[in-house]
Amino acid sequence: MEFTIQTIGSTIFQSIMIGQQDLADEFSIKMLTNNEIQGMLPFSAIRKDMDMELRYNITSLIPLSQLMQEPLSKNKVLNILRSIVSAVISVEEYMLDATGLVMDEEKIYVNIATGEAELMYLPVVNPYACDIIAFIKRLITCFQFDQNEDSGYVLQFINAFNSGSITTIAGLSDFILSIEKKGEKSSSYVEKAKKPTESEVRQNIPVQQAASIQPQVSPMANGKSLVPKQDTAPVMVPPIPEIPFNPSVSKPSNKEKRNRPSIFGKSKDKQQDKPKNKLFGGKNVQEQKIPAVPEKAMGFAIPGVNDLSGLPLSPQEELAAQGIPLPSTPMPSAPAKVGSMKMQSVSPASEAIKAQPIMPVSGIIKAQSAGNLDYGNTIMINQNNSVVTVMLDENGLDSNEPVRASITRVANNQKMYMDKEVLKIGKESDYVDFYIGNNPTISRAHADIIRNDGKYYIRDNNSKNHTYVNGEMIPPSQLIPISNNTKIMLSNEELIFQLM
Repeated sequence: MEFTIQTIGSTIFQSIMIGQQDLADEFSIKMLTNNEIQGMLPFSAIRKDMDMELRYNITSLIPLSQLMQEPLSKNKVLNILRSIVSAVISVEEYMLDATGLVMDEEKIYVNIATGEAELMYLPVVNPYACDIIAFIKRLITCFQFDQNEDSGYVLQFINAFNSGSITTIAGLSDFILSIEKKGEKSSSYVEKAKKPTESEVRQNIPVQQAASIQPQVSPMANGKSLVPKQDTAPVMVPPIPEIPFNPSVSKPSNKEKRNRPSIFGKSKDKQQDKPKNKLFGGKNVQEQKIPAVPEKAMGFAIPGVNDLSGLPLSPQEELAAQGIPLPSTPMPSAPAKVGSMKMQSVSPASEAIKAQPIMPVSGIIKAQSAGNLDYGNTIMINQNNSVVTVMLDENGLDSNEPVRASITRVANNQKMYMDKEVLKIGKESDYVDFYIGNNPTISRAHADIIRNDGKYYIRDNNSKNHTYVNGEMIPPSQLIPISNNTKIMLSNEELIFQLM
């Protein structure tokens, strides 16, 4: 059997042709066409002579394999697994063999709005049987999980499968439900921890405020209000009298404070009599005199403060004192002789200047021409580059410069640069990257722009109103190449794809 995708009007189907040798199961066909089974794709059968065409409506759905290409949260993973298990249980309730389900991530489709998976059922006598438990186990190992969440539940799944505690679909359903309840219980604990109880609130209230709090009155019963009885009367604390302020009364001195009797039976002045080690040899910090500041630090001389008579002179000052004229430009220092013990005085500022690296000329040019982007090419000075020919690629861009893709919505000039391998476009804000929410003709996950090996493609995700590239409708689930200034129509929404 061969799976093909057909577009009829605004509906997209996953079609399967069943031949006479495949032995169609009439009971399964009637059960699927006359009932809406939970988790099953909408189904229709069209007979053509001795053959039969099965059509599954996959409009506005995306394959599970496409959804697995990005990290998924814990809720999304559990939602997908629970919907698959629920579909298997629903099929068995309608007296159908669960081995007729197509267990392939390429043929399982997911509704972006609900996050639930929908499966295909093959109504044939001898279907391609698949071990559902083994498929779920392999599916868990292929998921990409959100790194911002605790992935401990994944280890719980793997340990349960390896230990043999999950052998049936019912056991797998109970295990998924237990993990979901654990997550709800832990979240409820967090909420309770954030909200304090009434007793905790009363414990944190001061006594004066607690005495004024009235007990909460219960609802009316038989026309009378029920007031809870109190074991003890509330503690009434008299208010503290205010002491009037007298400006004539001065604060006690430190000596008076030391002579006051101590509450421990000893006078505090005895404690103060003990000698203590102080800084600067027992002298107070306030008694230390500030040393004289040199002229070099002050910038000018102050009589009686910074006397410079005892300081040694610098080499320039010695030359000036001897009457030797100073050179107009600093003379380079002569190399020191081997074995010479004469030290050369070097200022720290000169050492700092020598320690700085010399900036090359190309760096100076790059700093001056900050408006022009430099991608690592070296610019030669005084070189005539007028004869150099710049090679352009097929999109009319410089092949030496990095290419940056963008998509622009023509209606409001909304523009987004593509900084990832897949750019999702649609009106499901929790799923897409480029959000178009005010156009009802756009599907939730309408289309994707994909970057692969430096080239760009667009893929229609089984949208209801289809995707058009330069005026031509593209088939769903296929990669169609796009280039610079490509006109894209998502239903009646015009977009422009650009490379720069």
